[in-house]
Amino acid sequence: MPDNTNMPVEVSRKILFVDDERNVLGDFRRRFQDIFDIEMALEPEKALELMVESGPFAVVVSGLSMEGADGLTFLHRMRKLNDDTVCILLADLADHNVAVKAANEGRIFRFLTTPCPPDTLLETLNEGLDYYRRLTAVTRYVYTTHVKDFKPGRIERSQGCLSVTGYTAQDFFRDPSLWLSIVEPEHQSMVKANIEKVIAGHEVGAIEFKIRTREGDIRWIRDTIIPHRNKQGVVYKYDGMVEDVTERREMAEALQKSEARYQRMVANIPGIVYQFISRADGTIDFRFLSDSCWPLFGLDPKHIKTDGSVLLDKIHPDDLAEFYRSIADSAHRLSPCDWWGRVSVAGEQRWFQSVSRPERLANGDTLWDGVILDMTEYKRIEQEARKAEAELIKTNQILKEHDRLKNEFVSTVSHELRTPLCIFKNIISNAMAGVMGKISPKLYDSLKTADASIDRLSRIVADFLDISRIESGVMKLDLRPVSIGLLVSEVADSLRTLATAKGLELKTDLCPEELLVNADEDRIAQVLTNLIGNAVKFIPTGCKIDVIATDRNDHVEVAVRDNGPGLSKEDMEKVFDRFVQGPNLTTAGQTGTGLGLTIARELVQMHKGRIWVESAPAHGCCFYFTVPKYDPPADSATDTKQLITAHPTKGSL
Repeated sequence: MPDNTNMPVEVSRKILFVDDERNVLGDFRRRFQDIFDIEMALEPEKALELMVESGPFAVVVSGLSMEGADGLTFLHRMRKLNDDTVCILLADLADHNVAVKAANEGRIFRFLTTPCPPDTLLETLNEGLDYYRRLTAVTRYVYTTHVKDFKPGRIERSQGCLSVTGYTAQDFFRDPSLWLSIVEPEHQSMVKANIEKVIAGHEVGAIEFKIRTREGDIRWIRDTIIPHRNKQGVVYKYDGMVEDVTERREMAEALQKSEARYQRMVANIPGIVYQFISRADGTIDFRFLSDSCWPLFGLDPKHIKTDGSVLLDKIHPDDLAEFYRSIADSAHRLSPCDWWGRVSVAGEQRWFQSVSRPERLANGDTLWDGVILDMTEYKRIEQEARKAEAELIKTNQILKEHDRLKNEFVSTVSHELRTPLCIFKNIISNAMAGVMGKISPKLYDSLKTADASIDRLSRIVADFLDISRIESGVMKLDLRPVSIGLLVSEVADSLRTLATAKGLELKTDLCPEELLVNADEDRIAQVLTNLIGNAVKFIPTGCKIDVIATDRNDHVEVAVRDNGPGLSKEDMEKVFDRFVQGPNLTTAGQTGTGLGLTIARELVQMHKGRIWVESAPAHGCCFYFTVPKYDPPADSATDTKQLITAHPTKGSL
């Protein structure tokens, strides 16, 4: 590769002044050295040396008449070194005709008559530089190679050589091997072989290869050669045109990569990518179909592009009409088209979805770009889901009817049982009181056992009635302001005798009586009775029970805590379920319906509260529930004590 260390920073501003008068050169330097990059020469021969050593120069300004030299001859020799240089001639008035002739013949860019005003000279220099920049901005040049003894000889290159390669014609003139040296190594053998074929008389086409410019850039070059033969048919010279095709190659490469990316994307889409045109006469022409058309439809995309009916005829008649309607509506609104339909594939009806977006063309036709997806499996799952949903709805209706009949039966049976139970209760109570005469101690004990059994059976009947009312939505709450402290104290006092009889300690830690909750007093008392009663029944002798009511901003939290055997995690997850009695919730002779905690949960939730349990085996249980505070109306002036007095606790649980 040639040395490019002498390459000027900006060739387009280098100017060479040649004149045999020192004062003229001095005036040039003084006026223009701050504007341009200038060199001076008193003699044409020195100027030619500067061209070789410091060139190329964008503009050369030379006098026409110099001592021992002719300006036109000098400029002719200079142009052989660099054909792109712009030549400006300074001529006396006496040499005006010679200068005009040289300009007309294209031997010079322009001439100026001396003495020349500085502004005119500056303007001419700028025009010359602009012309040079335009001249060297071209992307091609021509050349002629003379053949001698079947070998390439002298080569003449035209303007544009510098722009394409970064080297001037004089660079290639000085170094005949320069051209091949700037060709990239992988292409050098191809370039040499092409020249040998031309000289041998073979017809060759244009070739494209890469070169490295003087600035180090890699460019793609297209070289087209036209041979000239003598009478004997021997090639004695050939003309060529060198064209910079880098941008075209880069665009083609980018397009190829883009096409490859697009094809990869299309190949990865689980459907058919398509493009079709709907014309004004209603015909549809497919412009593009991806290769997945084969596995999905069993059709060759080429056949569909030739005749769209090959595909359209496979659409189910009912769905084809909807397809045309969807297309027409989409074209009218220029809105996306989403169509579902059945297509016959290998004798099987398969479901497909087409999603596309329209674009109006200049001629009035409509272009759609879209994708077709095989939705057969989706439709199958959808149909199975709908069938399962219908079966579920039917089953749910049957279960609801069974539940209604069960609740109705329970309610009827419970009501029917209450009347005879009341009669039995009264008879036994009168007998135990001696109303019917004196009874023996043995009979008294038997009646006492029967009375307890009647009480237990009455509670079971009451539980069934409550759960039936709750589930049927019949139960209503009588909400009013209630002193939670008084209510908890009263319920605890009513159960203290049972706790003491079993050897249990029952204590309360209550909030002030003035703290009111918005509740149905009887139902909250029922919840408390259930929670405290469970603790009394199911914890061993010697344990203790704490009932605590705590103010929690907008609600009151009530806790019933014991230090009994506790519950496992599994028991806690189902302790509020109906008819569930965990292993730690039963003791000998202490069984129930398994509805008490279920009823308690429903009653608390009807009050817009929540109920939960915290426990661990051998660490006791703590049941919590919350009740909203009473929020008196803004215009109410009633004192809290008055509300408590107006609605005292009923005392009978």
